[in-house]
Amino acid sequence: MEQARAAEALRESEENYRAIVNQSIAGILKIGLEGNMLFTNDQFCRMLGYEGAELLAMHVNRIVYPEDHERNAAAFHGLVSEGRAYEIEKRFVRKEGAIIWVNNHVSPIFNNKGEVDAAVIVSIDITRQKELERQKDEFIGIASHELKTPITSIKAYGQILAAMIDQSSVPPTFTQLLAKMNAQIDRLIKLIYSLLNTSRIAGNQLTLQLEPINLNGLLEEHVRQGQLTTSRHRITFIGEELPPVMADVERMGQVMDNLISNAIKYAPKGGDVIVRAESRGGRVRVSVRDFGVGIPKEAQEKIFDRFYRVNDASAGGTSGIGLGLYICREIISRHQGQMAVESIPDEGSTFYFELPVYIERQ
Repeated sequence: MEQARAAEALRESEENYRAIVNQSIAGILKIGLEGNMLFTNDQFCRMLGYEGAELLAMHVNRIVYPEDHERNAAAFHGLVSEGRAYEIEKRFVRKEGAIIWVNNHVSPIFNNKGEVDAAVIVSIDITRQKELERQKDEFIGIASHELKTPITSIKAYGQILAAMIDQSSVPPTFTQLLAKMNAQIDRLIKLIYSLLNTSRIAGNQLTLQLEPINLNGLLEEHVRQGQLTTSRHRITFIGEELPPVMADVERMGQVMDNLISNAIKYAPKGGDVIVRAESRGGRVRVSVRDFGVGIPKEAQEKIFDRFYRVNDASAGGTSGIGLGLYICREIISRHQGQMAVESIPDEGSTFYFELPVYIERQ
């Protein structure tokens, strides 16, 4: 009698579980360590256009877009070897051949020995979101390109006008307003180039002119340039003689300009800004430290995201569109490097990146 009640309770529990899972708006898939599909809910079947029985007879790579296989396998290896859950955006191929974008949350399933013996995937279709992002990136690219030529012309006219005027024959206010106009034009040009770079990154068209370089000279030059922009800060370079790295000089200069200008911006009361460079085994680390307002913990995880802006009222109310650090990280990533931040609110921030040392082939 007890066994019958227990069996009935188990059956009801399984039915309730299956009903809940099949009502989910997310696709749910259970896979074995070899990539065989063990369970799928109704929504996952609808997303892919297959019947459940068809999916359970297939290897998961059959539905993963070929160009995403390597990245998918690397992430899954981390789950199997370390029991580490992860999130990944990738493409699936539907039964009729259409490609969809999904956001997958992948978690390990442990056996009674504490070993990973399967994984569960919670999958959300983000195809529409990706298409909207593509349209936005396309618009940004077109608009930025169309704005670049007239703004460059206006800049040239401003420079010609500044060179032509005789300061002894015009009111001081005129000269001041002209200088302010040119400064705002420079700011607008910088914004346009940031948008263009963002569009190139989104289209995987950000080109690099790589060559072996020594970072010492580049860092010293950009520290000097940064110092010319502020009288309230003392920018110091501390560095040992570095081994060469394979890098694009212009892009690395862009990264340093952004990090130094951010350090100045977020230390509005002035003070020290320290640029440090050191060799760490097979890598070179460059850091920029300020002693300003710092960055809240919750913002540190998002600060390299595209269009993310820290609430910067404490930094003198200066503003931006949240692209500088995103572009910097993408540039460093394309140099096979990493970028990160360490920060304590009201004590300051240290942004740093690491690049692999260049080793000449014999």
